[in-house]
Amino acid sequence: MKKLVQTLLVFFMLACPLIAQSDLTPEQQKQFKEQSLSVQIPSWRLLFPNSDRNWIATQGSKALSESSFYEIAGFPEEAKQATAHKRIGFLCLIGSIPVFYCGVAWLNSGITTDPFGRVESISTDAMLGGLICFTASAEFLLNGLDKLGNSWSTVGRAAAATEEFNSKLLQRIENGGETRVNTFEAMDQHDSKQQ
Repeated sequence: MKKLVQTLLVFFMLACPLIAQSDLTPEQQKQFKEQSLSVQIPSWRLLFPNSDRNWIATQGSKALSESSFYEIAGFPEEAKQATAHKRIGFLCLIGSIPVFYCGVAWLNSGITTDPFGRVESISTDAMLGGLICFTASAEFLLNGLDKLGNSWSTVGRAAAATEEFNSKLLQRIENGGETRVNTFEAMDQHDSKQQ
């Protein structure tokens, strides 16, 4: 329950505008809306465990992958972590298939049948080996689905990156800087050139 309350708090914090835009011209507001990052938790995802890891990032109206989000926000290490997280999930899914078939083969090797095809006996070792393989296969499958379905980082971490990026973007737009900002490094380089 405590986790749900925390998640709802972050959700409502993100739903409200993070930065006041009242001083911007309509053109600057449009530019800010197109380039700013946002993070949202779909309401249906709050029903599932790890809902603080079920978030969607957007830039303007365009949906972003987690790694793209962190690249744009200026966190290349987090982007690498997110990419590795998804890669591990995919490998777990692929790995569950041979482990499952290993269990089938192990179980099948311990079955003896009569001439009519009826099962006479099943080896205890084969049953145990097959069960272990089936359990491992299910674990691989569930782990892979979890990694592919959930983000590497929490919504709180993503919200902090969003707020930092958007505040720098707003400063850039107010100061009449470049029209397209992809990373904090680019903004910092631009700021150092102006000084």
